[in-house]
Amino acid sequence: GTAQSTGKEYNSSDKRFFIKAYGGYGIFTPGSYRLQTSTTNTYTVNNISRDSTIFSLGKKGLGKGLRLGGGVGYIINNLLTIGVDFESLESNQLNANISRESSNNTFRSNAITSFSHKNVMTIIPHVIFKARSSSNYFLYTKLGVLISFPFDMDYSYIQESSDSTAYSSTTTTQTTTDTYTNTSKQSTVATYKVPTSFGLNVALGAQFTIKGNLRGFVEAFANYTVLAPSSYKGTNSYLSTRKTVNTTKTSTTNTTKTDINITSQHNTYDYSFIKDGSYVYVNQSSSTTPTVTKVGTTTTTTYTYNYNYNNPQSQTYRNMHAIGLNIGLSYRF
Repeated sequence: GTAQSTGKEYNSSDKRFFIKAYGGYGIFTPGSYRLQTSTTNTYTVNNISRDSTIFSLGKKGLGKGLRLGGGVGYIINNLLTIGVDFESLESNQLNANISRESSNNTFRSNAITSFSHKNVMTIIPHVIFKARSSSNYFLYTKLGVLISFPFDMDYSYIQESSDSTAYSSTTTTQTTTDTYTNTSKQSTVATYKVPTSFGLNVALGAQFTIKGNLRGFVEAFANYTVLAPSSYKGTNSYLSTRKTVNTTKTSTTNTTKTDINITSQHNTYDYSFIKDGSYVYVNQSSSTTPTVTKVGTTTTTTYTYNYNYNNPQSQTYRNMHAIGLNIGLSYRF
């Protein structure tokens, strides 16, 4: 809401200040960062291994969703208004599934990826130009600078996989069968720190008189913002178990031996992002002496590793665009 709806010039008695409140929704997110869902199947044709992958980009991108805002403004003259809006983009989460399987054996893998942020607070100083007016309404265009305050973006990745394979051999005296079963699970939890970011806000709208100094307005908006995270902090945990069962049968005996290998790995990441320059790669690692336990014919060996990564990384970007609709009220005083 911005300028007088009559065609006259403003004088000292006109009400030039106004406050407003509105709600809106980002409907479309063209060019925004989004996650990719994929399904891969591995198979063999004429002894050649091939991968068949079906993938699709998520329909939901950064910037989509509910937003609530308010603002103040000042009417300079019959054509020009300046103002400042304060807006909150509500929390948002992107999800995607990544699966993989093999027709050649029993390998299966499934992963769930998510990318989310809490409320993003923005301030939008802007200029409004009145395009066309009558006694009860006017049309306008709006051009503003979108300034997003620092916020966090959270990332998580959880994957589980399994496969089993059996091999058998027979001689004149015995039959030997080896069965291998592998299971693994890994999870990553990380946070991107996003500093103050700048973008562009444009809108086309209409304002109409409700009663006295109270106006209503509706506007179609478009926001363009490129986010450049300053740092990345996270942890990754990986646990795999390989179980081998060896069975030997003869005419008089049947023996079974089981070996279990457990590998546990924990990674810590603390990256800063740089646009250019050079850096020294730092990787601090440690491991413990494997532990071996034996119960009957089952032997379990456990390996433990820890890695710390804190070297800089080249700058990464995340687009957060939106096209949507705002509806609100303004009051002049």
